[in-house]
Order: sequence, then structure tokens, then C-alpha cells
Amino acid sequence: MSQSHSLNFDPDFLQAAGPVLAAFAQRPQPQLHDVEVHRTNFDNIIRGLGKDAPNQPVTTTTHKIQTRDGATIEVFQVSPEQRKENGAAVVHIHGGGMVSGSADAFVASGIIAATAVASGADVFTVEYRLAPEHQLDGLVNDCYDALEWLSSNAASLGIDNKRIGLLGESAGGGIAAGVALQARDRALSPPLRKQVLVYPTLDDRNLEADERLVPMALWSYVNNLTGWSALLGKGVPGTDKVNELVKYAVPARVKDLSGLPDTYIDVGQLDIFFEEDLEFVRRLHKAGVQVDLNVYKGMSHAWEIVGGQHTENGKRILAQRIRALQSI
Repeated sequence: MSQSHSLNFDPDFLQAAGPVLAAFAQRPQPQLHDVEVHRTNFDNIIRGLGKDAPNQPVTTTTHKIQTRDGATIEVFQVSPEQRKENGAAVVHIHGGGMVSGSADAFVASGIIAATAVASGADVFTVEYRLAPEHQLDGLVNDCYDALEWLSSNAASLGIDNKRIGLLGESAGGGIAAGVALQARDRALSPPLRKQVLVYPTLDDRNLEADERLVPMALWSYVNNLTGWSALLGKGVPGTDKVNELVKYAVPARVKDLSGLPDTYIDVGQLDIFFEEDLEFVRRLHKAGVQVDLNVYKGMSHAWEIVGGQHTENGKRILAQRIRALQSI
């Protein structure tokens, strides 16, 4: 007799996140290619976290840097007051599906300050330009230019440029992976120490919905197609044309993953990126890259911004991420 199996939220997560998920369901849900609703919703969620965030002993400095195409973008340096001179630095790349979010909002949320204090590292979060106004490899290029600026100016910023790592969540994790690939190809010296990829968005070909995940997907397959379409062009995601258009924007399409820094990846079992993240880990392993993979049952995408951060399991996952950053 066959036994049916189903995927379910972790009970503690569901209890903690229930009110937020209910409120989230009442918001206008973006339709395919509706970038503006994405931007409004995500900005409200991230900035809203700041209302309950404790004050952290940090200082924040805003830097303006020039990108390779002559644009000026901001990089926010968040430094713990107990920082070590010539210590480690983390280049943070925010999530938002390539189309939404901002470094400014993540600073306002308290997330960056908490990361800096817990890890002991200065966190430099990049205000990269978003799709569809900025497309293809442009997002990766903005963030690589910020990394190169940091590495070149590390001494004056009180940073040891032999101890620089990347941190990105969701789309930011995919961009971070692209930055690491570009750093390898450009022979960044000293090389990156580590990349910490949190449920990263890696593959534009993830278009066929796993129906088991649809009811629990905080980032849906429709949202995913919106993001990739904004970045690559409508009708392009999932086609061979992507290989002609980009070199780093879709890390899962890069054939050679050798020579990348030590990599930490975590992803929830209920995340639509679960399969693509596991495949990326498998390929990193095959390429000889040291990789630390953490999979969490019953956890969704972005669980830590909807209440999951308050559960025992959530606290354990966050502690593992911090340990990964402390190893930079």
C-alpha cells in the first residue's frame, strides 16, 4: 500500500509567521511583469522590520563610488563600534528579485547593523541599480565595481583586503555568485575569502512550477519570471538566447565553477529555489570548491523577515550564517 507524503511548514514557523503571512495575503499581489507593486510591497516589508529592531552599536558611513559605465552609486558601510582595525569586511548584496529592494531600506531595517555586530565585520551594502532600468550583467557589474573599490581602498577604510567576503540573499545571492565568478576571471587580488549565499536565485530556467510548493511559496514562480524577464528581457528566460546575452547574471549557466572561494549556501525545503541551489552545490563540489550546504525542512523563502527569525530553528539557522561570516 503506497503512502502519500506532503510538504508542510515547520509548525513553530507557521505559528510565528501566521499573522504576517495573513497580512501579506491581504496586500495587492503583483501580476506578471508588475514591477511597481513588487517595489512597493518589498520596501514596506523591509523598512517595517526597523520598527521593532533594537538599536545596535554601529556607525554608518555613506560612500559614493563610480561604476565602470560612469554612473555613481552609493555603498553604505556599517561598522560595529567594537570593530577591529584591519578586520574583515562583508560586501552585502540585497534581495528583491532583481527588480526591488534597496541597500538604504536594508540599513533602515536593522538587518545590516545586526549582521555587523554579530559577525564583528564591517558590512558594505551596495545600492546597485535595478532591472528593468538596468539589465543583463549590469547588476553584477555594479556590485563587482563596489567590491573592487573596497579591495583597492581597504587600508584607508580600516579593512584587511585579504579578508573580504560576499553575502547575498535571494536575488542578491545570485548576484553575489556572479560577482565571485567575475572576481575569479578578473583575478581579483587578494582573492575573495568566502561567499555566503542565502537561498540564492541562480537559474532563469526554473519556470515549471512544483505544485507542492505553490501554496507555500513566499516568492512565487510568477514573481520569479517577472524578475528574470526584467533582467533578461520578456520571452528570453529559459531560452538559449540567455547564453548570448550574459556572462555572469545567471550563475547556473556558467560552465566552469572552479576557482571560486569557499561557499556557504542555505535554503529551505519549501523554497522554489531548492532544486537549483542543490544542483549548484553539486557542481561546486565537482569543481573542487569547498562548500557548506544547509537545508531546512519546513522553511520557506525569506522566512526570517516574516517571523521565522523568532523561532528556535530560525535562531539556529541565523547563528550558522553568522559563523560562516566570522570565518572570513
